[in-house]
Amino acid sequence: MGFFAEWVMVRQGPQTRARERFAAAGVRPRGELEGWALGRSQDADAGELASRLASEAGEPALGGWIYDSDFALLVGVGPDGGSFETLLGEPYETDNDPDYTRELEQLASGPGQFASAQALSAWSKLHAPQPISVEQGLTIISEKPVFVEEVLAKLFKELGLPEVETLIGQL
Repeated sequence: MGFFAEWVMVRQGPQTRARERFAAAGVRPRGELEGWALGRSQDADAGELASRLASEAGEPALGGWIYDSDFALLVGVGPDGGSFETLLGEPYETDNDPDYTRELEQLASGPGQFASAQALSAWSKLHAPQPISVEQGLTIISEKPVFVEEVLAKLFKELGLPEVETLIGQL
């Protein structure tokens, strides 16, 4: 049995008010981690949730989920609307929705991974503690791990974000 999780993070800033914003979005606050407010979401669209929080807080936000330790989706949004979406690991059909499965397969394809790496690099230059290059992003995104949490941990480390093990421990 693998690990399942859904979360959202928003960088703490003077206007963040994470607890209020999380409550309004149906997110359970789980504390703060290295300057990021952390919440556990459930059955939320990671991209829509991150976009809403980034816009309201005027700070970057990340949303994502891990599915059975096999694959994960990570979405980052800046208050300026700049964003990325990337899939880590190998997707498989999870909810009998062919459109959903096609979207995941597109993100996992070679062109999808390259586009994700480009968007991730652009987002990181504006919003991450440590920007990464397209090549760095693509190398990490294209890994095929036993546990997708390992790849997520590498990506967070490269971006200078909180440690994934600590993040997961708070969920």
